[in-house]
Amino acid sequence: MSCPATTSFSELLGVCVDRYSPQDICAQENAVRECSRGASLLAHPQLCHRFYNCSLVVETSSILGRYQDECPYPQYFDTLEKVCKPYSEVSCLDRLEVKDKCEYSKAYECTDVEHCEDCQAVFPSCQGLTDGIYPNPEKLWTAFSLTCRDERVATFSCPRLLDMPGIFSPRAKKCVSLYEVSSSDNFLGRKPTCESKLPGTYPVLQDPRVYYSCPGPQVVYCPDGSVFSQQTQTCNAP
Repeated sequence: MSCPATTSFSELLGVCVDRYSPQDICAQENAVRECSRGASLLAHPQLCHRFYNCSLVVETSSILGRYQDECPYPQYFDTLEKVCKPYSEVSCLDRLEVKDKCEYSKAYECTDVEHCEDCQAVFPSCQGLTDGIYPNPEKLWTAFSLTCRDERVATFSCPRLLDMPGIFSPRAKKCVSLYEVSSSDNFLGRKPTCESKLPGTYPVLQDPRVYYSCPGPQVVYCPDGSVFSQQTQTCNAP
């Protein structure tokens, strides 16, 4: 019989177990043998981001097996220098190159178990995407976005703008203020409307540093230290 994909047969337990898990005894036998012979650090035979540390007395994670540890995301373990290095500087050869952050067992830790988000909601996959900035598909029209480089992910949070939470706009592909966000996209949105207004330029009543033009509306911000004047139709000193 054959075990399902991503599993191995455990002779000890008599069942198929997740490959590379603590129950996958076959993947650990060689490391245990080498550690008993006096080795210190060993590369994982199948995974480029994991390694064996013979000095570990206890498991570093419930997902990792005996002596196993892993590099910080997105580093890989170098078999020659026996250290974790940037992925671009490591030759993995036959070892699997894991790219998703959620496939690193220690990359996402949440202490508040009752309110923990799914890892993929916090760190979506960048596999198949070209380098660039993308909206988080699980958090559209929020402050959160992601930057993809070499199919690896880094999350980004927009700073506060005009003393309000910044929002990442999937349309503009950048951080914007709430004055560029409609209430239908985010209930906090304050985007002005041009309904019943003639073509022209109008101030945003809630904030004199912002104005907009119709038709549109097209929101514009005054330079720092200035406010919009309805009389002159320009930004001037307060």
